[in-house]
Amino acid sequence: TPPVPAAPPLTRVTRLEGVSVTAPATARMGDAFVLRLSGAQAGEVTVRFLSEVGENVRLPAERLTPVGAAGEYVVPGRVVLGKTTPVTYEVALGGQALRGSIPVTGLGQSVQHLNLPRAISRKLEDPGRKAEDAAVEKAYARRTPQVWTRPFAPAVNVRSQSSAFGQPRTYVAGGPVQYHYGTDYPAPVGTPVLAVNDGTVVMAGMYPVRGGLVVIDHGAGLTSLYFHQSRVTAKVGQKVTRGQKIGEVGSTGLSAGPHLHLELRVRGEGTNPAGWMNRLWPR
Repeated sequence: TPPVPAAPPLTRVTRLEGVSVTAPATARMGDAFVLRLSGAQAGEVTVRFLSEVGENVRLPAERLTPVGAAGEYVVPGRVVLGKTTPVTYEVALGGQALRGSIPVTGLGQSVQHLNLPRAISRKLEDPGRKAEDAAVEKAYARRTPQVWTRPFAPAVNVRSQSSAFGQPRTYVAGGPVQYHYGTDYPAPVGTPVLAVNDGTVVMAGMYPVRGGLVVIDHGAGLTSLYFHQSRVTAKVGQKVTRGQKIGEVGSTGLSAGPHLHLELRVRGEGTNPAGWMNRLWPR
């Protein structure tokens, strides 16, 4: 098979004719954000986040197409947990490219040592964990059209949190430091778990680590995950709407007490759920 010819180099420019690009002034580690594109040719650009090259992310610098219509488009981005160097992006159109950067700050959280009892921590060694992780990765790889049209809503009707998003932690004494990719909401067993927005259920069942799990594909590279449920009522392939019950709070899998662990992932990378709530897109 002959080699595929390399794409011609892009000419760096300070502005793109027919396209206006607006980026956040700053971002924090773990933030979701959007690049806003407007103008007659805004829907024709491609976007890459060049700073992902060399980072521990899925599909670094993936070529992305904007979401939107009528001259107003967005491209969702995310700041990887552990990253404090700037996010750099490239907007390309017709052989030209505009580049920019977004400064990033850390979360300033100290390491939390959970020291889980052996009865719970041994679930990390469950032989079914490999298949569980592979199924979740398959969900992250989906690239379907955006299906939501309303702002995101809470997954449980509680206000308190027991573990914050982005918390660095160890699960067992001397274990590796890992980030908490979601937010934990303590609630009684049986409390309804609600879909944060419209989408398609792509995983639903009981798993060794995540316990009672539902994964919803919302399109545009966004997935929501709901861990540790005592009962899962959603079915794979089901179309769900914002606020629809998908299960009930529990303490299954790697869990020391009843709560809902909620994740919102952009192209597989964890983002702060708070940045999505009551908004159509994060800022």
